[in-house]
Amino acid sequence: MENKADAYLEELIRQQNKKPVKSLEEFYKNWTTDEDADQLFDFIMQERKERRKGLGYGKIEPELEEEIEQSSADKWDHFLRKCLIPNLPKIFCERGIEIQGTSERLYSPEVTVSSMAFGKNCLIAIEVINKLELYNVDYLVDDMPKLKKVLYSYKDKELFGALAYLESSEEVEKYAMEKGFFLLAKWKESACIKNDQSFMPKAW
Repeated sequence: MENKADAYLEELIRQQNKKPVKSLEEFYKNWTTDEDADQLFDFIMQERKERRKGLGYGKIEPELEEEIEQSSADKWDHFLRKCLIPNLPKIFCERGIEIQGTSERLYSPEVTVSSMAFGKNCLIAIEVINKLELYNVDYLVDDMPKLKKVLYSYKDKELFGALAYLESSEEVEKYAMEKGFFLLAKWKESACIKNDQSFMPKAW
């Protein structure tokens, strides 16, 4: 019975041309504003607790349990709202870019991005990710022309891209810089630009 259900699900996915979500960030990014993502998240966390009990993990020390329950979504949210957005003007000022305003989550039917920074002479689209992987870089490369169209009223300003993240590898960081993106890594309760001073961002 289980095999038949799996086969049915695979056929349904094929017919609807759906692709798997590879990260919580991608799932959250595409969640519509009229649905309660927090309610779904609470349900998942409760199910996780019950399954841990069923697998015989036994009692967990309170400190360890608290660390386990700090989800990647929590970390992402804290990084975005507490560490990154409030500090964007200071972060980019060090590179000679004057930031006059910021926004959280730009959404349109064509494209979504975690945050925007509005500069005097440019715009910066910022995608926030827990663990930066190669496919995240490629996604933003594909999204930049779409963002340029969505932000038509700012057509006279250059559009730059940035990837903000909690962890990554040297290989991925190098690849992202080759694509012309700023890299913003968490530093204490703020963030810092990892690109060296000679870095020239790609303008869309």
